[in-house]
Amino acid sequence: MAFSRSLLPTCVLPEDAARDPKACLISLTIELHEHAIAHAARVLREGGATPAQTKVGIQLALGKTKPVIADELGIQLSSVVDVTKKLYQSLDIHNSAELGMKIWLGQKQDEARQNLRRAG
Repeated sequence: MAFSRSLLPTCVLPEDAARDPKACLISLTIELHEHAIAHAARVLREGGATPAQTKVGIQLALGKTKPVIADELGIQLSSVVDVTKKLYQSLDIHNSAELGMKIWLGQKQDEARQNLRRAG
């Protein structure tokens, strides 16, 4: 996401800027990027994941194994396996590699599309 704002240098009067705005405006573009975990959570929620599926899905997308996830979240391994299976079904994927691609490469595809729109 990006937004632009035009600024006037301190030495320019607003009246001068009104007469010839392009001669004295400074353009500033700020890129706003999500934190990686916030991005993963958003993608999972938009895909229909429940809160439990989102917690497990984030950990899977970060490359953690199911036993490690169970230990870190304080839940049974069988629960992680069940939540993972339901998450994959809701996102129409088959494994953690596809999950990672959906989350991380989906973001790059969105950024590429935005850059093409800005350039065009």
